[in-house]
Amino acid sequence: MFGKRKAIDRPELETDGTRPESTTPSHDTLVVAAAYVVFVSSTDRMPFLVNRLHEPTACRSPSIEGVCFTFESEQGVSGRFYFFPQFASVWPDGEASPRHQIPTEMTAARVPGYTDALRQLLRPTPRGISFDEDPNAILARLQSDRAG
Repeated sequence: MFGKRKAIDRPELETDGTRPESTTPSHDTLVVAAAYVVFVSSTDRMPFLVNRLHEPTACRSPSIEGVCFTFESEQGVSGRFYFFPQFASVWPDGEASPRHQIPTEMTAARVPGYTDALRQLLRPTPRGISFDEDPNAILARLQSDRAG
């Protein structure tokens, strides 16, 4: 009926449990940003609608660090989605190379809240003890911290 909104499935973002729920960026904002990046980068390739981001992992471009997600679309396309401080990019399974890098400023101008969600997503997480370090050195440092 005209004027009534149809209920739609809410996009999802799943985390690997390494960050508390309160620090997980807005899944809606990141999914909308992903959909925008796919739309803009689909000039010569098939467009699709990203509806789910999951399995976040750290990734690295030649000179910068970012976060990579596995994605799924309504059309059955899946692949990897990359968020970096300067750009975002998508690489659908079966395509020979990633699609064009879309600048962060371009996405932020069209997706409300993207700058904050990206900043929160890329925020460094605390690192644990390095197990490459000599165990005796770790023990000595812990004992000196406790004594001091």
